[in-house]
Amino acid sequence: MKGIAIAVETIVYLILAVTVMTVALMFFLSQGGKAQTDFEIEAARNSACAAYQYFDPGCTSPSSATPDVKKAVSDACKKYSDRRGIGLVECNNPDDVTCVQRCCLACPQPKGRP
Repeated sequence: MKGIAIAVETIVYLILAVTVMTVALMFFLSQGGKAQTDFEIEAARNSACAAYQYFDPGCTSPSSATPDVKKAVSDACKKYSDRRGIGLVECNNPDDVTCVQRCCLACPQPKGRP
């Protein structure tokens, strides 16, 4: 009888341990959602800007970049602008060099920037 009682108690303890670990894991995963999204948006922006600057290092000639790279920069900067509340309306047009200059960190800033 005693041997069966130890096995049942062990199973109960394992079930409790798994339940506690699941609750703790769900708590920590739910807390990092916003920050993780911010990092993903920032990474997408940096990646798109790096791809753009490969074609146009001075950020002055958008015609030198391929259309898909310009669209990637425009989309990434729009998401970044919406998330941060910056209002980069220039990014609605992928051919606008002002969007790239204001959004990409390594680009020279346009004259008269507010």
